[in-house]
Amino acid sequence: ADGGSVMRATGKLADESWWQVCCVDGREAWVSGDWVQPVGPSTALGDLPVVAAPSGTKPAALFDRLE
Repeated sequence: ADGGSVMRATGKLADESWWQVCCVDGREAWVSGDWVQPVGPSTALGDLPVVAAPSGTKPAALFDRLE
């Protein structure tokens, strides 16, 4: 997805370091909390389910955070 994309959050890790979003190329995906700026009612974000990250996966690449 391109920077500035708006996606619906469907879940998060307990520490909010990663967010599960829908949809990238028609599939759910994970995005680092470093790159997320939640919008909308904060109560809705608190109600998101805490989900487990897929096991056996790792990022394809790591990037420095752009400021």
